[in-house]
Amino acid sequence: MGGFITEKIFLLVISTTKPRKLNLCSDLGENSISSLIAQLTIFLNRHGLSYTKFSCDRFSITPVTSHDELFGVTLFLTIRNVGSVSGSKVVQAYVEFPDVGVTIPPLQLKGFAKARDVPPGGSQELIITLDKYAISFWDSERGAWNAPAGKYRVFLGYQCNELETSGEFELQKSFYWSGL
Repeated sequence: MGGFITEKIFLLVISTTKPRKLNLCSDLGENSISSLIAQLTIFLNRHGLSYTKFSCDRFSITPVTSHDELFGVTLFLTIRNVGSVSGSKVVQAYVEFPDVGVTIPPLQLKGFAKARDVPPGGSQELIITLDKYAISFWDSERGAWNAPAGKYRVFLGYQCNELETSGEFELQKSFYWSGL
């Protein structure tokens, strides 16, 4: 009897160290899981294909400009082409929130910038700005956006499973806001 899908969905959690799988049903076979992970790995490696290699040479974070709705942090970085051909690369900025007592994703993509046509041995300065949206989550109890006080970590990389550089900043006091 063909045509029926007997496999169910599982959740793949990608952390900063290595992927781990959470099986959401007992009847999903290990071979199917391995096959799906292999397909996901092929997708991740082909997505944004580049024929050269890059490194992040310098990374700095400006001090927090405000501890309210005017919050802003700027990330400065230098990306260097360490390969043998010219290329372009998108650098992604992920933010890790302080422990806030609610369930939120451990790392959230909050900004990105693209280095374009960098020659071999060349470098390019990139700037990524994080605003109140980057440090907030929806607080359904208050009916407002919550930007909790604490230390935030920033991770830079080329995709979620290739995070190389990190830094941190601190928000001195929490604030809430509504609207866009």
